[in-house]
Order: sequence, then C-alpha cells, then structure tokens
Amino acid sequence: MVDFTYIEDQRRGHLEVSPELRFFMNYEQAQAEHVAHSHNYLELAFILRGHARHLTVKGESICRSGELIVIPKGAWHGYSDCQDLELVNCLFSPQLLFAGIGLVGG
Repeated sequence: MVDFTYIEDQRRGHLEVSPELRFFMNYEQAQAEHVAHSHNYLELAFILRGHARHLTVKGESICRSGELIVIPKGAWHGYSDCQDLELVNCLFSPQLLFAGIGLVGG
C-alpha cells in the first residue's frame, strides 16, 4: 500500500510520499479541479484527453491532450476548469533519480 500524507495550509497543500516509495503511477479518468499543492517527488503528467488550466508559480496555461507536464520536486501546481481531463501521473522519488537513473542530485 502506498503511504501518502497530505498537509494543507491556508492557500495550498503539500503531498508527501513515503521515502520507501521509489516510483508510483496512477491513472485519472476524470481529473477534477485540484487545489495548488507541492510534493516531495518529481511528477510527470501525461495528458491523454481533454484540457484544463494548469496553475503554477509562473502563472497559468492551458494543458491539452498529447502534452507532458513536468513538475519538479517542491514546485507547487494545481488544475482548474477541467474539461474531460484524463491523465497519467508518474511520480519519481529523488532517491530513484539520483541513485537509479542518475539524473538529479539527492
């Protein structure tokens, strides 16, 4: 079982995944609006269908079918105005990227 802990403050939340988890993937058939949050891992979101507004510290943009969104560890983001949004999230721990793949520092 995956151990997720969600911590929310006044404006946004933070999702922590247990340190033992190196990689996790989930499929969202009907992604709903999601308040701005950050997390302790690198996230790749593959947009399979639909569109939404993707909110980040740099502003907002429309994400559409066929796009890949890269969310670095510690960066906050969220979704609004989701229209038939279907996506796959791949979560990579910093430990996996550093030790296993060698892409980023630990």
